[in-house]
Amino acid sequence: MCTCRGWQVFGLPCIHACAAVWKINRSIYDYCSSYFLSDTFRQAYAGAILPVVGVQRPAEEEEGSILIKPPFTKIRPGRKKKKRIESQADPDAITHNRCSRCKGFGHNKKTCRNPLAAEE
Repeated sequence: MCTCRGWQVFGLPCIHACAAVWKINRSIYDYCSSYFLSDTFRQAYAGAILPVVGVQRPAEEEEGSILIKPPFTKIRPGRKKKKRIESQADPDAITHNRCSRCKGFGHNKKTCRNPLAAEE
């Protein structure tokens, strides 16, 4: 018996017990629980499994009568992701940068290289 209690809990020798069994030149299978042996598995399914007499199958319900609820969802912390699809067909939706200093397109006031617009 090992102090880690893995052998007692699971029925299979732990790594410490395997080392001790290997040291005395014995087979590890001699120290396994009979539950894990293939002979026990074969004996469990050797006999025929017969149906239970007198038990009726439940009546099948109509297709529309079963109400299936949606699964429970947990709201995750953090910002929600965008689920929008950008339209390719609307060219008016495209906006261009307009400089507030020279009134030109394609740049802004910070990156403007043009001289100041004449004030009227």
